[in-house]
Amino acid sequence: MKTKDIVTATAALSDAKLTGMADADKFTVIRALRVLKPIRQQYEDFVRDASERLKPEGFDQLQERARKWNDQHKGKKMADLTDDERTELEDINTQYADYNKKVEQCVREEADRDQPLDFAKLSEEAFGKLLAANANWTAATILLLTETLMKEEG
Repeated sequence: MKTKDIVTATAALSDAKLTGMADADKFTVIRALRVLKPIRQQYEDFVRDASERLKPEGFDQLQERARKWNDQHKGKKMADLTDDERTELEDINTQYADYNKKVEQCVREEADRDQPLDFAKLSEEAFGKLLAANANWTAATILLLTETLMKEEG
């Protein structure tokens, strides 16, 4: 499973309700989280380090410049901006985009890395109870958690 998928799955499972599940199935989910959480934490630490270390010279001034620009132009529509104001906004956005691109390039390999996972999986019935207790999950979350937690049939 890719690191980025583990991060998403861990976020969903960390907030999951386990009501209606048998105790053994609850334990299975908790044990899975014990395997997934350190991977998520390592990835988030890596992203934080990359974000900090890749800040360009003058990044604090850029942030201050962006904050001031936003404060001065709050509620204005693009059509109401002068050419100089638009140019300044484009410059700020370009610098942020360049920075974000560098961070994304740095962390992409780690995000796409396949991580070996070794934990027990849930039966289809137990997974159904987990879904019933978490009706707010999106289809994408359900699909990801199916791949993460459910035993493969066959």
